[in-house]
Amino acid sequence: MLSKITLETIADQSFDIILEDLARAVHNRWMAGRIDQGWQYGPTRDDEKKDHPGIVPYEKLSEPEKEVDRQTVRATLTYLIENGYEIVLSEKC
Repeated sequence: MLSKITLETIADQSFDIILEDLARAVHNRWMAGRIDQGWQYGPTRDDEKKDHPGIVPYEKLSEPEKEVDRQTVRATLTYLIENGYEIVLSEKC
């Protein structure tokens, strides 16, 4: 069982389930922020109308779009670990 996230963990396929959950959370937070700013789904991005094609559930994103969120998660976790933070599984889990 995973008890601590390390740089090696992030690169391992066994981390993919957690990575996908975190990427979904990143996307949902981004989408909520956009919606709060008055943005809505539109088939093409239109800054004047505040339309954006990415305002859809994570599962409906293309693989390249999902990969952007995955990269955000990897970069954030890598930054934290490289700067001395430890990410450990709580005893509650």
